[in-house]
Amino acid sequence: GQRVGRPASQSEEGVAELRDGLDSLASDLAALTSGGGDLSRAPVDGSGAAQLRRLAERQAAQDEAIRRLESYVEESQRGGSGGGGSIDEDLDARLDTLEHRTSLLEQSNFADELERKADRTEVLRLDAGLQDLSDPLRRLAARAQGSEA
Repeated sequence: GQRVGRPASQSEEGVAELRDGLDSLASDLAALTSGGGDLSRAPVDGSGAAQLRRLAERQAAQDEAIRRLESYVEESQRGGSGGGGSIDEDLDARLDTLEHRTSLLEQSNFADELERKADRTEVLRLDAGLQDLSDPLRRLAARAQGSEA
């Protein structure tokens, strides 16, 4: 009930915002193209033609997003008013799955970070040990070279 109501109202608000944005985009398009027509097939030969085509593509994408949101809201309202708990159960299951995945990711990221820090510490320790060995070897090589000459 309440879990479905909140996302449904948020979806309706999202649809309203998209609709407003689409209306403003449509008015911009209308202002740019006094003759109207299908801008998705407009040739890209003028300085404004490419912009018009991009605007038309954005408008089509926003139309599609609005249709998807509207269908989602309608489905959730139909399911919620029909008395069936399937949407509630589905949303609860999805929420539980997302929470579980999030906790696993956090744990795995923490373990990975600890492993990386341990690896870095080991590399630094090995580097220091190598430095300790390389200095005497350089001196020994210099002595050997000096004695040969």
